Amino acid sequence: MLEALGEPREALSAFQRARGIAPNDMRALLGQGQMLNAIGRHTEAEAIFREAVRREPDNLRAMFGLAVTIGSQLRFEDALPCYRRALELAPDSYAVRNSNNIGFILTCLARYDEADEHLRRAIRLKPDIADANKLLGMSELRRGNYRPGWALYEFRKSGSESGGYPSLDIPEWRGEPLSGKRIVLMREQGAGDQFQFIRYASVLRAMGATVDVWASEAVASLLARADGIDRAITETPRDGYYCPVISVPHRLKDDAIPATAPYLSADASLTRAWRERLGEAAGERRRIGLVWAGNLAHHLDRFRSIPLDILLPLADIPGIAWFSLQKGPATAQLDDCAGRWPINRLDAQLDSFDATAAAIESLDLVVTIDTSVSHLAGALGNPVWVMLPAQADWRWMTGRSDNPWYPTARLFRQRATGDWSPVARCAVRSRRFDVGG
Repeated sequence: MLEALGEPREALSAFQRARGIAPNDMRALLGQGQMLNAIGRHTEAEAIFREAVRREPDNLRAMFGLAVTIGSQLRFEDALPCYRRALELAPDSYAVRNSNNIGFILTCLARYDEADEHLRRAIRLKPDIADANKLLGMSELRRGNYRPGWALYEFRKSGSESGGYPSLDIPEWRGEPLSGKRIVLMREQGAGDQFQFIRYASVLRAMGATVDVWASEAVASLLARADGIDRAITETPRDGYYCPVISVPHRLKDDAIPATAPYLSADASLTRAWRERLGEAAGERRRIGLVWAGNLAHHLDRFRSIPLDILLPLADIPGIAWFSLQKGPATAQLDDCAGRWPINRLDAQLDSFDATAAAIESLDLVVTIDTSVSHLAGALGNPVWVMLPAQADWRWMTGRSDNPWYPTARLFRQRATGDWSPVARCAVRSRRFDVGG
C-alpha cells in the first residue's frame, strides 16, 4: 500500500519489518530491493537482488531487479547479461525491452542497431509505450531520419518527462495556417534545447505569425533578441496558439534545418565591455574559452564531463590565452592545474546567459563539452569545438566531425567510453586552432 501511495521510504521500512517476521518470503525481499532502488540506494539494492537471484535463479522479478539496479549505477556492460537472462525468462516483456531498460543500456553503449531492435519490439508489444517511442525517435533523429524521428519524439510529452509540459488554456499549434495569428513557443527541457530550437521562430514569422517565446527568467532577455521573435514573456500565455519549441519541426512540412547562423545575438554594450576586458588579459594571443564539465544532476554527466587534468596537453600550445567559462563545483579543478596551465577564471563574472553570450562573442574559439555553452556558441555563429563521449546526444549525429545544426561547430569524438586522451591529442594536433577547418 505504501509503495502504491508513492511513499518508498515508509514502504522500505515495512518490507524490512516483513523480512524480520518471514526471512524467506521472496515478496518481502524483492520489495525491499525495489524500494532501495526507488530511493537511489542502488548498491544496497544490488546486494538484495543478488541474494534473490541466488535463491531463485529463474525468478523474473529478481533478475530484472538486478539488471535495473546495475544499470542505475551506469555499469552498462555488467547490466546486459542480466537483461538478456530476463528476456530469456520473459521474451514478450515490453518492460524489459523498454527505453529505460535494455533499450536504454544499448543506446548508452552506442549499439544503436541492437537498441532499435528492442525498442521496436517493445512498441509492437505495447504501441503507446511512451519512453520506448521517444528513445526510438531520438535514434531516428541521430540518423538524420527527421520525419519519423520528430513524430516519435513527440512521445516525450507523455512519458517520464511529461511533468515538464503543463496543460494550457489555449490550443496547441498542430500546423494550422498562421497568417495574422499569434504563436507562443513554450520552453522545455534545458537552456541548450531552447538555444537550439529558437531558430524556428524565423520560419514561423515567415508564415505570417507573430512569434513570442515563453521563456525562463534566465534566458528571456537573450531569446528576446532571436531572429523572428517579437517578444519574450515569462508569464503563462493566455491567447493565441502555443507550441513546445522542439515540436515545431514536427508540425512543419519541410524537414530542412534552418542552419543560418547567427540567429541569436549578444547584448552589444556587454560585448564591448567583454572584448576590452579579455583583450587586456590576452594581448596578442588567441583568446579561447573552455568548458570541461556539465551539470552533476544530469543522469549521464560522468560520461560527458572531462577531468580538467586530462586536457593538460592543451596547455603546451603556444600563443593561446585560455579563459574558463566553467561554472559550478568543477571550477575547483582550476587550482590543481594552476601551476601547469594558467587559465583566466571568468565564473564570478558570468552571472547570466547574457554575460556568457557576450564573453563568447569576445573569444576567437570556444572548446567545450556538450553543454548549453556549445549550443549558445553555435547559435551565436561563433567557432566552437565540441568534445563528445562515445555515445553522444542525438543532435550531434554519429561519426561526423561537422553538424547540420551548427555550421561553425567542429566535433571531436571519443573512440571508447571513458577514454578522453585521444580527444585531447586530436586537439593538440590541431594546434593552430584553425577555426575554419
